[in-house]
Amino acid sequence: VQEVICDEGLPERYLYTSTGDIEGQSLNCLVLEMDIPAIDLSLLLSSSDDGREELRKLHSALSTWGVVQVMNHGITEALLEKIYEVTKQFFALSTEEKQKYARETGSFQGYGNDMIRLDDQVLDWTDRLYHTTYPKDQRQLKFWPKFPIEFREDSNIKSERDGGAFHKAYHGAILRSPSSLDLSYTWS
Repeated sequence: VQEVICDEGLPERYLYTSTGDIEGQSLNCLVLEMDIPAIDLSLLLSSSDDGREELRKLHSALSTWGVVQVMNHGITEALLEKIYEVTKQFFALSTEEKQKYARETGSFQGYGNDMIRLDDQVLDWTDRLYHTTYPKDQRQLKFWPKFPIEFREDSNIKSERDGGAFHKAYHGAILRSPSSLDLSYTWS
């Protein structure tokens, strides 16, 4: 994205031409007014009525949004802040350094921007660093930055703490109510 803006200005591929047309709102304000559903992981682990209600919320959120915000996951605020800081440090690196972790054609893991699936696809104005953290056997460490040095260490700690907990809760919920969650998930 940094090079594109310097070389070309704002390319058409990044411009949405629709106004959104949802209750007369423009696309610019829609996302800000939406509330991403929040799921309490500690409740999801429970077989109580509250746990069943949280399971219903999870199913609804994944069916409607495809994403949830997870609360009460056991990850400390300090660790989340540290991961945020080292991620900012990664994106502050030179383009040349970030390109060392560029995703390969057809792969979603690594550094880059949107995968282009359609010739007329409108792209997001963003660069991403996507790496699978859980399950461990799907990690591709070649896409995990070596600098900042804390990146791999902190990401590994986070994935050990949250990946296993969410995995356990998700599969526990399926065992309690197999027909209610006929959805697959990717934990990244």
